[in-house]
Amino acid sequence: MKNSLQRLLLSFILVIIVLHVQSCTKSKVILQTPRNRERNLPLQLRLSWEFSKNPKDYTFEIFLGEGQELSLFTKVVGQTSVNISDLKPATKYSWQVVVVSKNKRRYESQIWSFETTNPPLKPTNPLPQDGETLIETPTTLTWMCEDPDGDKLTYDLYFGEMGAMQLLASGLSKPEFSLDPDALKSSVTYFWQVVARDDKYAQTDGPIWSFTISKIEATPIESSIDGK
Repeated sequence: MKNSLQRLLLSFILVIIVLHVQSCTKSKVILQTPRNRERNLPLQLRLSWEFSKNPKDYTFEIFLGEGQELSLFTKVVGQTSVNISDLKPATKYSWQVVVVSKNKRRYESQIWSFETTNPPLKPTNPLPQDGETLIETPTTLTWMCEDPDGDKLTYDLYFGEMGAMQLLASGLSKPEFSLDPDALKSSVTYFWQVVARDDKYAQTDGPIWSFTISKIEATPIESSIDGK
């Protein structure tokens, strides 16, 4: 009887030890990038994580959402990263990875957050000034623009007559563009717009500006022959 109790006690202890070891070696999902609470991130990026077991045998459910509202974004099998795009600028996102085994056992990561970049400010201070009537044909368009995060900016320029604006130049590195005076006509109102883009895929459409080139009348030359 005593031996039976000892064997039962030993079996119980072994079960406790096994359960303890299993709890200590529980599979872990560790988020990697973006870092938790990282800011000024591009609108296209990669989420990555680590898993303590061979990932090829598991399904990874990626949850993503604005603020604290998480919803299933996508599922991948056997990989520890996923690309995301079309994020909103100046937005806080939360994300989490849930690993599902073939026998439906689930392992959850922590919930991390990140914030996307702010878009450029609206272009301002156009030259020629908006609505200005010019006596001489302009040779240069200029404007001002800043980015609240200090990101590098490039510009697309749309130009044309009313209802016919077209992309005139793209990827301009400076807030200016040289016009061809011979391509412009007098007595015509021209419209133009600048789209500012930062290096993190955020953009801001500027207002539509205009200027008019006035018609220059030729001054008649008076004859001075014979005092006439």
